[in-house]
Amino acid sequence: MIGDAEKKYLLASDAGYGFVATLGDLVSRNKAGKAILRVSAGGKAVVPSPVPAGKECLIAAVSSIGRLLVFEMDELPELAKGKGNKLINIPGKKYLSGEEKMVAAAVIPEEGNLQVHTGTRIMTIRWDDIDDYYGERALRGSLLPKGWRKVERLVGIE
Repeated sequence: MIGDAEKKYLLASDAGYGFVATLGDLVSRNKAGKAILRVSAGGKAVVPSPVPAGKECLIAAVSSIGRLLVFEMDELPELAKGKGNKLINIPGKKYLSGEEKMVAAAVIPEEGNLQVHTGTRIMTIRWDDIDDYYGERALRGSLLPKGWRKVERLVGIE
């Protein structure tokens, strides 16, 4: 990630936890680096998503079984480091067995669209159609249509 020190990013782990951090908080003087995102044993970090400045935004999170949840960015804290808050509910037993995990998270700017990438196909969910997946933070989310449940990544488009 590169940019201005005030630029914000959504950081998350595949256990379904995440938070918003500014780029300035991620800078370290140590040669060995700095611990920012606490990830559970055997877990991984998902690709960070940039947060557009000065806009109301939504956050979208998708699980490996195709459950998509969209919620207000105001529900998520801005932290310098840590585990963060639960973005999408992934049952602990299913996560530990490897049955389910969070695959991707993205920030959708106001009046923007969400692109869902599965293999070579891309589905665009328009701002008006996001209501089907809208809910409060830490819920399970709604299932995507059949054929679109093997999500590789999400992209928020202005």
